[in-house]
Amino acid sequence: MQGKLSKAAVNVAQAFDIDHHVGQKGGLPTQLPVPQNAHPWGDSNATVKICRDKLQRPQARRGGKCRILLTLPAVVDIVRSTLAGQMRVNLSLVDLSLGHASKARIHNKVAALMKLGVILPNWIGDAAMATPALRALSEQFGSSATIVGIMRPYVSEVLEGSPWLQERIFYNPKTNGKNQTSWSLIRRLRQMKLDAMVLLTNSLRTGAIAWLSGARERIGYARNGRGVLLTDGLKPLRTGRAYTPVSAVDYYLELARAMGCQPVARTLELSTTGENERAADRAWKNLGLPDNAKVVAICPAGAFGAAKHWPTEQFAELGRRIAEAEDCHVVVMCGPAERNTANQIASLAADRRVVSLAQQSLSIGLTKACIRRAQLVITTDSGPRHLAAGFQIPTVALFGSTDPRWSINYNPCEIRLHEDLPCAPCAKRICPLKHHHCMRDLAVTRVLGAGQQLLHPSGGSSQAA
Repeated sequence: MQGKLSKAAVNVAQAFDIDHHVGQKGGLPTQLPVPQNAHPWGDSNATVKICRDKLQRPQARRGGKCRILLTLPAVVDIVRSTLAGQMRVNLSLVDLSLGHASKARIHNKVAALMKLGVILPNWIGDAAMATPALRALSEQFGSSATIVGIMRPYVSEVLEGSPWLQERIFYNPKTNGKNQTSWSLIRRLRQMKLDAMVLLTNSLRTGAIAWLSGARERIGYARNGRGVLLTDGLKPLRTGRAYTPVSAVDYYLELARAMGCQPVARTLELSTTGENERAADRAWKNLGLPDNAKVVAICPAGAFGAAKHWPTEQFAELGRRIAEAEDCHVVVMCGPAERNTANQIASLAADRRVVSLAQQSLSIGLTKACIRRAQLVITTDSGPRHLAAGFQIPTVALFGSTDPRWSINYNPCEIRLHEDLPCAPCAKRICPLKHHHCMRDLAVTRVLGAGQQLLHPSGGSSQAA
């Protein structure tokens, strides 16, 4: 073989070693047999572990022996695609069987020394749905591990108060500042000398960041052309050419499993800080709500697009009717972009018990603390729905253009409502047919009934209707 070994192919990790000759006349052999002195590791199904050698030894560069370090259960695919493509040689490893070699055996060996980076999702709801995976990583690698969360600044607010991240790095490729750019992030990650990175995102950009970070192991889904940048590229399930709908909770947990993590509960888990609770205290006081008020939170948010919105007039009617029927207070939640909508809902409801957060100092922390205090949340398929699941608050979720199967959050007290229409779910941000029947046809009476069912439960399981 001429030239240097492909760093992406060779520097995969430190668990499996395969001998071969570099630079010998005639190039690489067509088969890389397991050495005779190999011995079983762990049990009869495990692959072999042999002594390690340094790739940088001078004799390797001059045509001596070199070790390729491989960790993937799918080592054959990696060698074929990565090595063959980047080294321009033909390899055949059809006789190399890894059996059921467990990733847990690999990572348990380095848990005490592990410095692990996790690139977190960009959406608020997805960040909440990543909490079971974060919990699994934390439990697997223990208190001696340093887990570094890499995230957009606002995602940090979702995870404030949670114990799983020892360090946080903010990243925003659209910023004008120098400290959160992609290159700034790469420089910082290289200085940290990470052992591994787990990518909960799917983008090619984050795949490139992980590859350039120098992390020895890079675990993520092989999508958007980034498979060659990963050492463990998981393949999402497909039905034909389309991706099979899978809950984001399970999607992220599968990456944790690839790191050797033991199964954990799928329950979302969030916390509030003292400052979050003080902000909610101030909002409660400003809105004239008693400390022990019975509160229903309604959330008209939908950053995804207008196709997720339930009409303002129907939210207003719901607020008025549930306040009357339950003699409770209704708080209309909002983010900065929904202030006007929240004010309109409170105004149209024409009931002093229906109030809006629009005039308060808004933050994700405030939203979390207000949701935590609610007895019921009624929301579109948006971030607040998953915040409610993080506190196990009974929730009515309204679906239109989106497929509920992608976002099942395992809240045991959630009712999901949607209309059975031939055009739904279309996954469009704006209704392409202009009628928006999937949301407009969701009757207020139906939503009210679902809410009352949760306020006065006779059962207790999540369901769709």
